Amino acid sequence: MPSQAVSITVPSESNGAPIDATLRVNVLRDTLTGLAELFGGCTQTDAQGAWVGVKGLVTEPVVVCTSYADETDIMTQWGDVLALAQDVKTRLAQDAVLVSVAPMSAVHFV
Repeated sequence: MPSQAVSITVPSESNGAPIDATLRVNVLRDTLTGLAELFGGCTQTDAQGAWVGVKGLVTEPVVVCTSYADETDIMTQWGDVLALAQDVKTRLAQDAVLVSVAPMSAVHFV
């Protein structure tokens, strides 16, 4: 049974400018596909990201791509997860991309 969530956040802006829509769709598709192939599925959630830049608070729409797995599976695939995040970072010209792992109190697939 899955006990953890692993997520990669895909941004919508680079250096304060919107990312080309076709490029972003392709990167998002590749991220969802990559996580689904590693862990058997993936959920896409729209969210609002925020960070502090030289001009103060910056907010932007982001997509959080999340898969659920047990800790052993996540650690076994960790290098592949980081490679997916690095791909997002490189292709979308980011200084950083959020990758998170969070424990889940209860996850059930019915």
